Amino acid sequence: MALARLHDPLSLALIRKLGDAGGPRGDHVSEELNNIIGTINGQIIGYAKTVEVNTSVVGNVGVGLDTLHTYTLPAGSLAANGDFIQFLFAGSLAANDNDKKIELTFDGNTMETTGVVIDIDDGWFRLTGSITRLSSTSVFAEVDVWFGFLMQFDGAGTFTGSSGSRKIARSSSPTVANLNSNAVNLVLKGEGTANDDVVKRLSQIKLTKMS
Repeated sequence: MALARLHDPLSLALIRKLGDAGGPRGDHVSEELNNIIGTINGQIIGYAKTVEVNTSVVGNVGVGLDTLHTYTLPAGSLAANGDFIQFLFAGSLAANDNDKKIELTFDGNTMETTGVVIDIDDGWFRLTGSITRLSSTSVFAEVDVWFGFLMQFDGAGTFTGSSGSRKIARSSSPTVANLNSNAVNLVLKGEGTANDDVVKRLSQIKLTKMS
């Protein structure tokens, strides 16, 4: 939504020309203020609007891939080419020797998967990225994943970090349902062996419109 004047200022110019100090019409002032308020409450072009903050704690359940969080992007949110969403997911990994995995999908397309990371003992995960509209049925997605502790070595050169730690960056250009007329889901999933091997603790999603 673009911020624009509702009324031509000619009427104000004529009033001033006649020497009337009464100022612009009251109903015009009210409408202009309502227009500004409506734009701020809606979406300002080129600025990110936070559309989701979720701090619920959700962990995997037993063996298999489980949904940790789903955000449904309403139809028409990415209405023009160049519109995009940014996302952040963060959580914890249990302090045990179980294999663990996280995965992110958009409209059923896999944006990123760590694969099963063997014997990752502890730590956190952080997944960030963006999805940009290329057309009504295609997007460009880029994802950055930190999984587990970074590799660490002591002064003697001995490895002290968590085994299986991974840092991943990837991009893709999948085909999706028509974004103008369909709501689509952004889904974070986690997998482990025991309950709460992988726990989502934070989700943040922002939407930016470019026209």
